[in-house]
Amino acid sequence: MNQKELLAKVSREKRIPMNETLFARSDDDIVEELKKVILSCQRDNKYFKIQVVGFTVVDSFNEIQNILYKYYENASRNKSKFKKKDNQYAYINLNESDIRLLLVDYHIETPMAVLEEERVDDFRVIIAIPRIVDKYYFRINGITRSTLYQIVDGSTYNNANSNAKIPNITFKIVFMAARVFRYYLDVAQVDGTSYRLTHYMSNIFSKTTSALKYIFAKFGFQGALEFMGIPYIWVQNEPHKDTEQYYSFYRCDGCWIISPKYLVDNEPVIQSAIACIYQSIVPGMNIDLIYDNQFWVRSLGGDFNNTSYENMLNILENKDGIHDTLEKGYSILDSFENIYDLSTKESIRLPESDKATMYHVLRWLVREFNRLRQKDNLDVSIKKIRFSEYIASLYAMKVAKGIYRVADHNSKITTMSIKRAIRTDPMYLVNAITKSNLVNYRNMVSDMDSMLALKFTYKGIAGLGENDSNSIPEICRHTHPSHLGRLDLDNSSDTNPGITGTISPFTSIYDGYFSDYQEPNSWEERFLQTLDIYKRASGNVETTLLKKELGVLDEESEVVSKEVVATMQQLICPYLYANEGEMFEPIIFQEVEI
Repeated sequence: MNQKELLAKVSREKRIPMNETLFARSDDDIVEELKKVILSCQRDNKYFKIQVVGFTVVDSFNEIQNILYKYYENASRNKSKFKKKDNQYAYINLNESDIRLLLVDYHIETPMAVLEEERVDDFRVIIAIPRIVDKYYFRINGITRSTLYQIVDGSTYNNANSNAKIPNITFKIVFMAARVFRYYLDVAQVDGTSYRLTHYMSNIFSKTTSALKYIFAKFGFQGALEFMGIPYIWVQNEPHKDTEQYYSFYRCDGCWIISPKYLVDNEPVIQSAIACIYQSIVPGMNIDLIYDNQFWVRSLGGDFNNTSYENMLNILENKDGIHDTLEKGYSILDSFENIYDLSTKESIRLPESDKATMYHVLRWLVREFNRLRQKDNLDVSIKKIRFSEYIASLYAMKVAKGIYRVADHNSKITTMSIKRAIRTDPMYLVNAITKSNLVNYRNMVSDMDSMLALKFTYKGIAGLGENDSNSIPEICRHTHPSHLGRLDLDNSSDTNPGITGTISPFTSIYDGYFSDYQEPNSWEERFLQTLDIYKRASGNVETTLLKKELGVLDEESEVVSKEVVATMQQLICPYLYANEGEMFEPIIFQEVEI
């Protein structure tokens, strides 16, 4: 073996190979991500239906030119003579773009439209997508542009490192962000004292309401409690007689919310459910209404319509305005269910049982709130890199906003209004890319363009400094131990230090993530342990009472039995929450600064 062969052999066996996937850009990946966000925009409710019939990808240059020529010729013909422009595809473009087309065929229905011809329609949307040229670049209007990777949070991030007064976590979705906040609510007990409940609130569609109200509106009172795994709350017209074992929270005359003390003291989600019920009950209403599913839909719609208690009571009793409130509630539920896109569902590291729908995700967020609050936002190992996804999201946000806008019209929706919301100019995505700070001019002064392919930024769509905001926390610019071996520590942008840099070509990638981590998801196991202790403790109490009634229990044995129950409640359960950081303190409520 000669010297060159020996060096080559040692290099192959001993040197860490570069990760080839980091140098790959794919036209087909962009198309697939676009298909996912477009399919996520489908709707099917009693007011309107949007169905994607099929996709067609066009790569032929001549066919692309013909399709775009016909489109702009028809568009120009339909405009007035004062707005009419020359068709650019009738001439040879010296600064052309390398593109392919995605043709999307839609079928839409609006069964409540007044005119029959406005109830059903089929149409096609043309989307021009830039091609990858020279391995890593786009060529748009004759200019070669480099495409950065974007590093974003895998699923959630929190404000633990900020000075925010209200603890919260944010779940990232392509269409928007869903935020969950932890508040507290003071309620009166049967003895006149006050009890502070943990109350999880959510901010979605720019409106803050109880996080669990979406679940109550979807499943009804009993169904929501069973879905959350907490069927130990009920409402009645008098307090519970057993004041040692049950809390009775006073809402108004003839309305008490009852739940076992032990579970309330140890389960913040039960507290939040009670707080949601407490705030949803309108003083003076018939409390039997809370077991009616439509009550919760109206309550959700009332929150978004800013309906006062007085007006809500009028709606419940006299049926005045009930139709509009009910319609609004169903519209919000439909939008809530459809903000959960396919890409997010596929990428989040959770079992299917906890990510099947947006309701499952919301349950997970409130159940694991405290553990998600412990996430280190600076830890790059739990982040992911993306390219095709942010290209697709540029188009998704435009279409989603249009659909949400027309969805508010409900029975007034027509096929024409839906077409206006969905149909975009064929070059919309290409033009949006040229305005994005994630796609820049290629300004290489050497032939080391392979290193340019590894450039990344934290900024951009659904990331730091979104919408070109300069409000980037200084701590985010610092080096973190998790960067070692993943990001180049010696490379940083002159204009944006710490925010833009280069990914190490030797780092491993796991389906887009920097590590093969799993989301915290042990809430069910912890709750079952708490429930088991509660059942055993309750069983001891019931046995003691029965023996006392039968006259086979002396006073000394009764005292011992009560001490055993108290020990189980006050000493055993706290161990279930050991090492959970800021987990809820059981049994004895402690004041928490917010």
